[in-house]
Amino acid sequence: MEEKVAFKNLHCREYQGHKKKVHSVAWNCTGTKLASGSVDQTARVWHIEPHGHGKAKDIELKGHTDSVDQLCWDPEHADLIATASGDKTVRLWVARSGKCSQEAELSGENINITYKPDGTHIAVVSISLKDDELTILDVRKFKPIHRRKFNSEVNEIAWNMTGDMFFLTTGNGTVEVLGYPILKPVDTLMAQTAGCYCIAIDPTGSNYASLRFKNCLFSLIVFFSGTVEVNEIAWNMTGDMFFLTTGNGTVEVLAYPLLKPVDTLMAHTAGCYCIAIDPTGRKWLDQFLLSNYASLRFKNCLFSLIVFFSGTVEVLAYPLLKPVDTLMAHTAGCYCIAIDPTGR
Repeated sequence: MEEKVAFKNLHCREYQGHKKKVHSVAWNCTGTKLASGSVDQTARVWHIEPHGHGKAKDIELKGHTDSVDQLCWDPEHADLIATASGDKTVRLWVARSGKCSQEAELSGENINITYKPDGTHIAVVSISLKDDELTILDVRKFKPIHRRKFNSEVNEIAWNMTGDMFFLTTGNGTVEVLGYPILKPVDTLMAQTAGCYCIAIDPTGSNYASLRFKNCLFSLIVFFSGTVEVNEIAWNMTGDMFFLTTGNGTVEVLAYPLLKPVDTLMAHTAGCYCIAIDPTGRKWLDQFLLSNYASLRFKNCLFSLIVFFSGTVEVLAYPLLKPVDTLMAHTAGCYCIAIDPTGR
């Protein structure tokens, strides 16, 4: 029998250190360290103890002269982390010492960064007044080996799990699929009617990445288009649950592949912008941490999905009126209900 995640038992653990908003969080490959990037021009690496209750040990990565908007860990080395900043530089750090080991200056403000699954290359999106540019860096030399300019807005980027396909989300609402390493266009997926800002690749690799992502996006349009701002998305490590952070400060939990709503977690009182999945799948952190402003936190709170999902049936326990479940009944408003009098 499939184990059910007890979301209602989530507890709050808060880490303070940044002076301004946190824009990015990421786990290292062993799930022992969590990094955060901030508008305060620094990144921090937190050593997370599974059952620790005291102040978490952290190391500050200082050197950028503008906000650290994105960061990512080397998928093969638990102590190497790359940061992308608005100061036009990309830096490689040794987390243990907090020292910068490599630096590359690119053509514009760097808004996104990701590692190739085998750890050999880093992809960076830079923006300028003229165009957006994708740069591929060789990790050993930390020099550009590919550059490609785009006339349209480029947002989030990702490789598939085998590293032979590359995905870009665009301001035109499309996902551009490129063959790698040639970066030759393979397909264009019409994902949204407005800008497409985020992408997540199924970590199990059990299905063709572009098809799975395409199906997922079209399903997400049914649930979320025009009702709530979606900031970032992620699968759990087994690929059977899907998470979205929203502008309302919640994390929406969906079962995959049906994308049936499972739970709503009230993460913040303002917008919730980023999410990171523990790669080890350990249950002590209930599979993920959230970030907004200067903290990483959970709130042990459930409430009605009626705010987010038009066309739902809300199920409450009586007399406490505690939310039990949400049934997705219609894509538009749901006005009436009838209960079987036999109780069958």
